[in-house]
Amino acid sequence: MWQEIRAFNPWPVSYFEHQQSVIKIWQATYNAQTCSQAPGTVISATKQGIEVATADGSLIIETMQLPNKKPLNVADILNARSDWFAAGVCLNQEAN
Repeated sequence: MWQEIRAFNPWPVSYFEHQQSVIKIWQATYNAQTCSQAPGTVISATKQGIEVATADGSLIIETMQLPNKKPLNVADILNARSDWFAAGVCLNQEAN
């Protein structure tokens, strides 16, 4: 995923689907430290980034874009959609 984000910036942009929305990732860093959560699970969400578990470490999302919005840093997105990215939430799942 980390290489995909770097390779697809500025076009076509890496993305994932969550809450029936396509969310584009513009900037992220990779953390090689292993974690016990399932891939796609939010480990933590702070103003510095949203840390998501991967198969071989974690990805810290720093800048992303919600549908029909401009790219924003994570701090601004968490002000509006903190429930979407709370710790323990599994991304890529449909809303109930």
